Formats: sequence, structure tokens, C-alpha cells
Amino acid sequence: MNHIRHVDKRGRVTLPYELRQKLGLLGGNNIVSLREENGEIVTRPEKICTRCNTGHWSETPDQRMDIFNLLSPNQQDSVEAIIKAKCDALRKILN
Repeated sequence: MNHIRHVDKRGRVTLPYELRQKLGLLGGNNIVSLREENGEIVTRPEKICTRCNTGHWSETPDQRMDIFNLLSPNQQDSVEAIIKAKCDALRKILN
């Protein structure tokens, strides 16, 4: 499936409907584009948040834990509460 797409002046590209369907992408989902060693650009869906599968993190799970472990226990509790609330709200929207 090859589609030539136009990049607008803001750098945006619209993915064809058929491709979005095939990849299971909905509005608001995240994608990641990577440059392979051979120079090809690969774009794929990126579902990063393991709590709600919505893709709100760009760091790897190990990097997130390193950052999280630098926080005080009170800060960790606050972060967990915020993540839970956002995931719950996103689940409601997606269901």
C-alpha cells in the first residue's frame, strides 16, 4: 500500500483513511516515526501508557521508572493519582 502525501506548511501529514483503519488509529492516538539504518522512515502506532494504552509517554518504561524513583514518596503519590485520573478520563472517552 503506497500513498504519496503532502506535508503542509506546518509539517502536518494526513494519513489515508485505509491506513488508519489498518493500523487501528483513532483521532488522538499517537504515532512514532523512526529512521532505520538503511535511511527508510518507519511510522507506527505508539501506545505507551501501560495503564490505559493511550500513548501519553515518550520515554521508555525504564526511563520513566528512573525519573519516578527520583521523586519523593509524596510526589510519587501525586503522579500516580494524576495518571490514574487521566487514564480513567480517557477510558470514558474511548468507550
